[in-house]
Amino acid sequence: MSIHPFKEYISDFVHFFYPVLCDSCKKPLMKNEKHLCLNCHLELPYTLFKNSSDNEMIKLLWGRVQIKYANSLLYFKKNGMAQTLMHEIKYKGNQDLALYLGGLMAQKISEEKLIFDMIVPVPLHLKKLKTRGFNQSAKIAEGFSNSSGIPLELNGIIRTINTETQTKKKRFERWENTDGKFFVTEPQKFKNKRIVLIDDVITTGATIEACCSELVKAGASEISIFTLCYATF
Repeated sequence: MSIHPFKEYISDFVHFFYPVLCDSCKKPLMKNEKHLCLNCHLELPYTLFKNSSDNEMIKLLWGRVQIKYANSLLYFKKNGMAQTLMHEIKYKGNQDLALYLGGLMAQKISEEKLIFDMIVPVPLHLKKLKTRGFNQSAKIAEGFSNSSGIPLELNGIIRTINTETQTKKKRFERWENTDGKFFVTEPQKFKNKRIVLIDDVITTGATIEACCSELVKAGASEISIFTLCYATF
């Protein structure tokens, strides 16, 4: 059905005086652009990890947790585009951007032809969830689910302790800060399931490791890990 000329005129008028800005560079978006302008889309720092010995995420987790597959969409570098996008999501509450990037991640990873039973986001502690208003990992996972059609499971595993920020901690301190901080409340949901565990950023892998360990105890048959960003510092 074609858009009524008057409605299209009004849309153009609103777009001219109140333009939607690119979530990265803040320049006005064209009518056919969503969240990112064409230039920023072309500049996205894709990791292009593959399921091979050259996969940096798999190397990071070797010997720590048994996983089927691991991948990230973007490289996270200080003052880089991925950091700007994560700041938009976490601190400016841009949930639509999280959904959009989760969908983009699903499209990229679909090329691997992998099979999963459910998507599980890394949970936030209830206190932090109330403060922020949403779990950014859950929103990324929701976008991934909407694009892939894989069911999303938001319940069954909780974060029992509100950990301090991980940013400036050393590797062992990060492990201590996450060890034992997750608890599976409904293990029957995960028994014999092929799970995709989704988080926003992976740095040392401590949070992912702790969460995976609980899912393994619950009887998950396979766990794969997808994150929006892979930190290089």
